[in-house]
Order: sequence, then C-alpha cells, then structure tokens
Amino acid sequence: MKIQKNIAAAIKSAMEERNLSVVEFSKELGIGKTSLQDYLNEDCNMRADTIELVSEKLGITPAQLVSGPVLPEGLSEDMVHPLLYPIADDFGKLRETILNVSDALYKLERKVNSEKEESDNNA
Repeated sequence: MKIQKNIAAAIKSAMEERNLSVVEFSKELGIGKTSLQDYLNEDCNMRADTIELVSEKLGITPAQLVSGPVLPEGLSEDMVHPLLYPIADDFGKLRETILNVSDALYKLERKVNSEKEESDNNA
C-alpha cells in the first residue's frame, strides 16, 4: 500500500537524520517498539491519532506523512529511493538554479561572440 510506504519512508528518514535506533525513536514518538517496527516494515496501518502524533513529531503535516513528498519535475518514484526524497526536493531547487545560471552563461557567451565578430569586422 502506498500510504504505508510513504509513512515508512518518512520515519526511516527522520531516524537516519537523528541517528536514532528503533527503540530510541519509539520512545521519542511515544509508541511501542513493535508498532514502530510494523510501520517501518509496512506491516500494518497507522491509526489516525498515531498519524497526527508521528507527523507532529516529524514536523510535517499528516497529509505530507501519508501522501509522501512531492518530487521535482522530471523525477519519478522509481528513479528516487524514498529515503532520498528530501534531497531530491533540494535537487529540484538546485537544478532550477543551475538552469538559470546556464542560461545566463549562454547569453553572456553570445554577447561576447557578437562583440568579437563586430570587432573583427571593424578591423
């Protein structure tokens, strides 16, 4: 189920960012270790109140927890592992910046070449 996969990916990502074990993170979340392992293994559905609790602890909305992150244009789920979704979002922003800088460089290059041609023609 897609929702279980999204929840598991968000929890795994948070655990890795904080360098926490299942036991440590289950205590932080206030849920049992076995329940957390079940969510991580996508073995059971999370109750609504648990979704609210976990999303609050992760600093995201319940909708973001169950729907997963929005990937940048040009990337699909089969291209990016769920643990890399937060980085992929940053990559999308970086890609846009790179394209803008690249466009500016091409414009500058055309201007320089044009000025050089005018200079050569006037010589």
